[in-house]
Amino acid sequence: MSNWPKGVSDGLILPCSFCGEKTVFDYTVNDAVWNLVIPKKHRRDVTCLPCFDRLAADKGIATVDCLKLVQFVGVNKTIGLQSIWSHDLARDHDGPGYQPDKNSPLGPPPGDE
Repeated sequence: MSNWPKGVSDGLILPCSFCGEKTVFDYTVNDAVWNLVIPKKHRRDVTCLPCFDRLAADKGIATVDCLKLVQFVGVNKTIGLQSIWSHDLARDHDGPGYQPDKNSPLGPPPGDE
């Protein structure tokens, strides 16, 4: 998938293989994260951002730390979005938030560098 073309919408929007909804946001994460989060039988299918977020959270992976690119997909247009802030209730309030293990491709837990 490394030579997948940059997104330019032609109006064809495929449904998410998990929830069946048509996605309006394209996103990019690295292959290591994708392979950790998405079950093997779904890796070549469409996974919407909300379903990716749910699956990642189930595995203790914070989506905000994984996203490389997010785009809104409209009709005959794609708009790149830029993150200006994020809020994770669990992490920001000393909850049980994201704690990757030392061997995670995402790196060691904060403070274990």
